Parts: sequence; C-alpha cells; structure tokens
Amino acid sequence: SALALPTERQYPVQVWYQAPLFFASTALIAALLLLAARATGTRLGFALSFGLLALATAVPFGCTTMVAEVAVAALMLFGFLEASATWQWLMGPGSWFATAYQLIGAVWLVALVFGAVRASGQRRWWAASPLTLLLVLVYAVPIGLFVR
Repeated sequence: SALALPTERQYPVQVWYQAPLFFASTALIAALLLLAARATGTRLGFALSFGLLALATAVPFGCTTMVAEVAVAALMLFGFLEASATWQWLMGPGSWFATAYQLIGAVWLVALVFGAVRASGQRRWWAASPLTLLLVLVYAVPIGLFVR
C-alpha cells in the first residue's frame, strides 16, 4: 500500500474493506458514466452502467491477479514452491512475474472500461478517451492507495 501502514496491520483489515471499496468505486464511476451519457443525449440506466463497469473491472482482475495468485498459493500449499523463495520471487528484485500480470490486468481493465464508455453513448474514440481516463483514475486511485 502507498499508505504508511505496516503490512501486519493492513492485511487483516484489507480482507474486509476490499469488497466495499470495489463496490463503491464501481458505483461512483457508474454514476459519472450515467451523467456523461445523459450529457450526450443517450438514455442509460444506472443498472446497465454499473453492470458494464463491473464486468470491465472484475474480468481483468479475476483472470489475471486472482488466477495467478491462486495458482501460486496452491503450488505453495502442495509443497511445489517454498514460501521464502516464492516471496523473494514475487516481491524481491526483478519481480517481473507479479509486475507482468498486474500490468496485463491494468491494460485489459482500461480497454474494457473504454468499451463500456463507448457502449454507453460516447461513440467516437476521441470523446470516449478522456472520460475513460477519468473513470479509470477514479477507480484506481483509492484501490491503489488502500489495496496494493
């Protein structure tokens, strides 16, 4: 976390605030997307906006971060990987694997949010791009501060 919290204090709390944080961030950007759609004359309901954005944010997270971390945890659980060596590999110098799947997930998330913005009424890419950037920042800043 970017916050000055020791890992030992943050982790037990992170388990409980992560889901509400994702939900609140998705609801906030869905409301912003709804307002932007209305400004362009497009009729978009909150449920559709929320659904588009929930899919756009959950799929990359689930298919990159969660799959990779569950696989590593299972390999450690069954003794194929040693905990200290795995920790060094994921967090130590040259931690390319963890950085790579996080980066893939982030790029995928931006692409899907761009698609959600375009599907909601911002038909032209040049109009959808700034709104996509704003929505991704609204989503990523609190998560970046509190989660990773």
